[in-house]
Amino acid sequence: MLRYQCEDVVRFWNSKKGEELSSGQKVGRIQLFDITHRNKDGSPTEAAKIMIYLLNKI
Repeated sequence: MLRYQCEDVVRFWNSKKGEELSSGQKVGRIQLFDITHRNKDGSPTEAAKIMIYLLNKI
């Protein structure tokens, strides 16, 4: 995991949404990818846009 991804994950787990999810729920790979591939303003990165496109094709 790259440093900025680790920082994003820590920031997420400290957020209200992260606390709700950490109450015993497992986080899937797609959800973790979504969490770690966001810009600071919350918009998806280019990699996330591609993943969203591919998920919509399934």
